[in-house]
Amino acid sequence: MPTFRSKLDDTERRKFLFDCPKNALRHYEPPTVNRLPSMSETARKTDQQLRDIQYRLSGLTRPFDWYAYQSTHGNWDAEQFRVRSQSLVRNTVALLAGVASYITDLRVAGLLAGVDEQR
Repeated sequence: MPTFRSKLDDTERRKFLFDCPKNALRHYEPPTVNRLPSMSETARKTDQQLRDIQYRLSGLTRPFDWYAYQSTHGNWDAEQFRVRSQSLVRNTVALLAGVASYITDLRVAGLLAGVDEQR
């Protein structure tokens, strides 16, 4: 059972991320790895899982870019600034917990697969 659980359900997570538009100046694409014809299915699966983790982590920069821009140019009053700051922290913690949970799930699945192979 994963240690971390996100307090944001999938709908809330998507809404939070879509409310933070992508920064046109920051374009992150995980580096590609040349796939070898001799790569095993396990290696391909592991590569895809690591790529998924990279993608999830890259998405965490969007709220910070949005927050930095809005706090500088958004003309927030003190209350709006407080509310937005709390929302950023709360949702970022939930998103990081989601990534940590995903990594834990992958590790557990890998361990269980290793046990099954030994039987």
